[in-house]
Amino acid sequence: MLSMRRFQLLLLSGVVLLALYFSYQSSKELYAYLPLQAKAPARVLQWEIEDVKGKFALQAAYSFEAQGKIWENSFRLLKPYYWNEPAAISSMKRLAKEEWSAWYDPKNPDHSALEKSLPIGLLFRTMICYGVLIYFFYLQRRVALI
Repeated sequence: MLSMRRFQLLLLSGVVLLALYFSYQSSKELYAYLPLQAKAPARVLQWEIEDVKGKFALQAAYSFEAQGKIWENSFRLLKPYYWNEPAAISSMKRLAKEEWSAWYDPKNPDHSALEKSLPIGLLFRTMICYGVLIYFFYLQRRVALI
């Protein structure tokens, strides 16, 4: 049977690991998001449907002009992903008619994306983990004083 002290340590370790995991994921997403400062009209060259863990995502190969040069890249569109291929094809036909802009890093236009989205959900989960961690430290001090 676990003693109370070991149980607290196990809980604290789990929350620390979760907070570190979400911190890593958040920093990775922010590292990709923050440099995308400039915007240029993009021309989608080709659409593809990609199988991502049983769901279907749309991927676009595109080009845009920046700093007097033509840059090419490909980008998997952000969620929602589609449950079946006909739904993805239908959405692809609709999106192919739209005008697109490429977001890119002015210092390095090779780093670009068709969509730019702040990872608010991931940041929220990270803050929740740190809030629980602070609460556990507070609770541990309170229990130790009693």
